[in-house]
Amino acid sequence: MKKTKTAKKSSKKKVSPIGSDFSEHLELELTNPESAAEYINAAVEMNDPEYLKVALGRVARARGVAQISNATKIRRESIYKLFLKEANPGLASIQQILSACGLELVVRSKRSNKKVAS
Repeated sequence: MKKTKTAKKSSKKKVSPIGSDFSEHLELELTNPESAAEYINAAVEMNDPEYLKVALGRVARARGVAQISNATKIRRESIYKLFLKEANPGLASIQQILSACGLELVVRSKRSNKKVAS
């Protein structure tokens, strides 16, 4: 009789680099338009286009890419591709996705850290 080896199942749970509990909490928070707006505004203030793209992608996934696709008529696959590292999403696409998430693009003057002499 031939013995068969069975693979042992690993009892270790895979954890995302930032921690699954945090990722789940962040995703839940980003379903709230006010929290999503704060998150995206913080990304804008970092002045890093790549991080902003990551933030927009997280908000889109939290809200539901299928739901955004239905609202914007942008294919799901295209929405996912917009937030890839090599992608350069256009303003029209960003505005449509933000709108589908209950958000809008707003521009304001830069805040100055310099104190005005009196």
